[in-house]
Amino acid sequence: MSNPWDMPVSAPLRPGTRVEEELFRAVGYALTHWEGLEAELGGVYAVLTAVSEERYVAPTIRAFGVVTNTNSRAEMIAHAAEALFWLRPMEELEIELKDILKNYRGWAARRNDIAHGCSTASQHPDYDAEDQPNITTYCLCPSHGHSRKWALSMEPLYHYIPAEIEAFGSAFDALAHRVADFSERLEAWRKKDAEKDD
Repeated sequence: MSNPWDMPVSAPLRPGTRVEEELFRAVGYALTHWEGLEAELGGVYAVLTAVSEERYVAPTIRAFGVVTNTNSRAEMIAHAAEALFWLRPMEELEIELKDILKNYRGWAARRNDIAHGCSTASQHPDYDAEDQPNITTYCLCPSHGHSRKWALSMEPLYHYIPAEIEAFGSAFDALAHRVADFSERLEAWRKKDAEKDD
């Protein structure tokens, strides 16, 4: 069964956009929403590790912000959650967080495609025009610095059009909203659980 974050199968001769700036706008849109997701996950880590009202300047969250690798951040959250839920079991929240981290890790591959991609021009006939003049269109392809994302035939592993990149950005944003909601529920549960000890 496929996952929503799996790389879409691109038609090899699909034209891109005629306006390169549309590609740049889509990249900015997607990466901005990815950063929003990262910030929300930092909030989850803060709730897991710091109960202070000043949690966003707490040493734990400052340390979390230094780590920039997606998998390392996911591991930090997973290990903090494992310890917290071992001390204070809450299966529903634990299961949901595992699914969130699975989605985060999965979408990271598409984020990396976008962040390390390059606008690439191609020339081909305009099949929509009667006389089919040559036109230039743009897609986001892997950088040539990432040779494993190029086949030996020099076909790129992906070539995204703006609509695909924007769809990724919307998925990043939807996950960020889900994480924010989870963080609020986690914090409410932690406060309620702490009150039982008072």
